[in-house]
Amino acid sequence: MKPTRRFHWLLGCSLVLGCSSGAAVVGSDLVDGGRADGQGSCGARLIVVGTDPINAVVADDTHAYVAVFSPTVPQGGQPAQGTAHVLRVALDGSGAPSQLWTEARVSGLAIDEANVYVARADDTHGAIVKLSKDGTASPVVLAAEQLYPTSVRVDATHVYWTNRGTLSTSGTEMPGGGVSRVAKSGGAVEQLAVESLEPMTLVVDDTSVYWTDGFYAQAGIVMAAPKDGSSAPRQLARGQFNLTGLAADAERIYWATGGGGQIVALPKTGGAPSSIVQASTTVSVVADGASIYFVSNGLLQRVASTGGRPESIGCRANIDPQSFAVTPTAVVVANGSNLNIVAKSDH
Repeated sequence: MKPTRRFHWLLGCSLVLGCSSGAAVVGSDLVDGGRADGQGSCGARLIVVGTDPINAVVADDTHAYVAVFSPTVPQGGQPAQGTAHVLRVALDGSGAPSQLWTEARVSGLAIDEANVYVARADDTHGAIVKLSKDGTASPVVLAAEQLYPTSVRVDATHVYWTNRGTLSTSGTEMPGGGVSRVAKSGGAVEQLAVESLEPMTLVVDDTSVYWTDGFYAQAGIVMAAPKDGSSAPRQLARGQFNLTGLAADAERIYWATGGGGQIVALPKTGGAPSSIVQASTTVSVVADGASIYFVSNGLLQRVASTGGRPESIGCRANIDPQSFAVTPTAVVVANGSNLNIVAKSDH
């Protein structure tokens, strides 16, 4: 069966909480030991960001950068109309969130030392936009007329993203998908892979870009290509049903399969994929070199990168592709319209 576009929650609706109505973000409060799910504490500090669900979060040592969506006209099974906001939130809870950008739809975020990079979701007029972290510079469109950009990542010099493609008039095909990059300073867009089935999540390391392809395919695949486009993409694994989430550390890449049935690891040097842990409804996977973080049954968990018994951190998390972020010292978890800040040392 050919793929159909069903990932409407990428545009602003959490599978856990649905699309909420209400005002845009208005303030921030810090509550030590705040309860993440209304029933029990996950040992986190709770930052109340606003009333609309957080759909993506990235973080550095001092701030989280989040995308929230304020729907105005729900359209049944179709994406709701509304407004997306990119906000800067202090992790110590000081001050109110500052708004960096407002746009129709946001599907992915990435950061470096000075900037936030945003994937603006649209079938034909998508874009990759650079925002300054402190909001002092005007937004810069690095790549325009992109076909539904979804996942965005950065390295020292370039921005990388997946284009899911344009939904055809038949509603069953998504031509034009691929993987692209552009210099952070601007310039021509370079295509690293073209006419992929339906590329979704993407990660980069020192030499390569990795992505999942064919989310709805029975034979979903994991791909890789040199970051400089010097050789053709290569297939790392196939037969991976319902690929969701992708992460990498120095030695392996990781992904979730079967709508989150398991977390799979593959050495970068090659070999066969192997399951390291069972998981449920996982769409976000993050690696920090020692552990793999993922969401299972709506709860944030982690497991050693080599596998073993998973440890529940206990915080509830939205089921979105970027529902949490990992810093060197903490995990920043989006739970509804709130952020839970969990110290790694506490677990």
